[in-house]
Amino acid sequence: MHTNPIRKSGGYNPGTKNFTPSTDGGYDRISYSVAPEFGTDEQYKTMVQKAKKFDCLIAADIVPGHTGTGPDWVLSLMNHPDYKYLYHMVEIIEEDWDLLPFTDGKDTINLKPDVVEKLKEKGYIVGEVETSIFFADNEKDSNWSVTDEVLGVDGIVRRWVYLHVFKSGQPSLNWLHASFRAHQLLTGDILKSIFDLGAKIVRFDANSVLGVEKRDSGLAWNNKHPLSQVVTDQLAMFVRKVGGWSFEENMEAAPKDLKLNKNKGTDLSYDFITRAGFVYASISGDTSLLNLELEMLLLEELDPKMLIHSLQNHDSLFVIDPHLVEDQNYMYKGSLQSGQKIIDEVVENTDAISTELDFRTPGYYPLSTTFGTIFAARSGYISSKTSENFNKTKDLMLMASSFNIFLPGVFQISAWDLLGCLALDQDDPNIQELIGEADYRWLNRGGFNLMDSSVNGTGVTGVSKASTLFGDLVTQLDDEHSFVSNLKELLDIRKRYRIATSGLYAIMTNKFSFINTNVSCKNSVLSVLLQLPDLTNEYFMTIYNFGDEECKFEVSFDMFEGKSLELRDVQIEKTIDHLYDHILPYGFNLFHITVT
Repeated sequence: MHTNPIRKSGGYNPGTKNFTPSTDGGYDRISYSVAPEFGTDEQYKTMVQKAKKFDCLIAADIVPGHTGTGPDWVLSLMNHPDYKYLYHMVEIIEEDWDLLPFTDGKDTINLKPDVVEKLKEKGYIVGEVETSIFFADNEKDSNWSVTDEVLGVDGIVRRWVYLHVFKSGQPSLNWLHASFRAHQLLTGDILKSIFDLGAKIVRFDANSVLGVEKRDSGLAWNNKHPLSQVVTDQLAMFVRKVGGWSFEENMEAAPKDLKLNKNKGTDLSYDFITRAGFVYASISGDTSLLNLELEMLLLEELDPKMLIHSLQNHDSLFVIDPHLVEDQNYMYKGSLQSGQKIIDEVVENTDAISTELDFRTPGYYPLSTTFGTIFAARSGYISSKTSENFNKTKDLMLMASSFNIFLPGVFQISAWDLLGCLALDQDDPNIQELIGEADYRWLNRGGFNLMDSSVNGTGVTGVSKASTLFGDLVTQLDDEHSFVSNLKELLDIRKRYRIATSGLYAIMTNKFSFINTNVSCKNSVLSVLLQLPDLTNEYFMTIYNFGDEECKFEVSFDMFEGKSLELRDVQIEKTIDHLYDHILPYGFNLFHITVT
């Protein structure tokens, strides 16, 4: 069970001697200890022990890229010798203070691009970096901010300019300095998680932007900098050394990168290889991009068992595949098309559909929403709450879940998915301050109560409670037709056929093909063939219909020509003569195949 960050986060005001709240849902941590709004370290340890009785492990987080503006940050600004070089910050000599804006009583203020360029020309900083997250006029115009005047422990007044790839309250750690201050900080965090709190799994947040380097021209290099991988490898090896496992949130890692680093980096990685295609198929019913991404997995021979396949997470949903090369051609919808043309088509269609169905949201990512919202909009349930539309919504959620369930590797599902949470309203007063820096992810981070959906109000973080489609777990488990009860049946099948340790063998158009399929279903049907573990002649086939029309299909197995096939429909538990069938809209079929 992954809890997401629950350590003390936010900032510290040395003037008032008060702590300030988190601005990023716990991803601006300032302490190793559990945040008081969630409980205590002792209560966390009790949770770990209770989970252990049910053969469950607790997964914790580390945030290697930055911290909040807590005591560590304050002491760094004061130039304390034990905290120097912890952050990517530079002192601006007093003669150059005229380059800097006034902070108008604030602790820090973001720098305009022209000021960043002047400081680069002066040799203070590397200039603007590639990554541009949460940019908004007069809120965040660059990845650099400047402090007000700060009195140091040595009696000298200084002003600092510092890097923050994310928000201004998340100063970037300095992984380049020989003092190894950042290494010490994160090593301590890992030891706290595993040895003291008892978590056995550690997630690395946003670990692709840890390095930064000046280029001869243009933006400074920070995205997929080699230092990011070096740091990830070091931390992952340390986690293993102390008896734990780790997984990473590295959206930029291409299949070849994950394959290269699988023996020295984190044990697992989020599946960002099929992520964009899966989200796009969920929105549009078009599986063409998802099929292309699965082909890339096979081509690169990346073992999907090292991937974590999931639906909702704490971030927004994206449809731009970060691994498509803009000027490279790919076979897409029957013809060679450039990566840029594919991206343009996907973005244009997503914008049109999300606007028409009214779940379009602003922000850096295309969609700060939930799968529950997308599926309720596609089914018509948001505009017309009939039982028929509700069942369509549930079918969509089950079909999307099944795609991830029946892939080798780890299946992860969030509480937002289990309950069918809907996105918060953009005008919700409880999140206005949180989305102030163009962080619209708070729309898809509504509060919830897993055990009792009747509890109203806000959560411990002050975020409004989300409306839910399916209700709490207690209610759903008592109903054999509920989403969670249906999900449980699928997980039983996954366990029975050992899908987690299977191998990805083929996909449609790779070694088998569909014939006699409706023309209208050409881009909405997707199929995956797995080879079951330790069995060279047994396979598991999944066929999905992401579209809005019923589809007929017949499968031709080119690679099994001349061999005898025993076919079994897993869902109805019956042997069948041949793979010729139909799939209802938002449906999926599961087959066990024995080849002799």
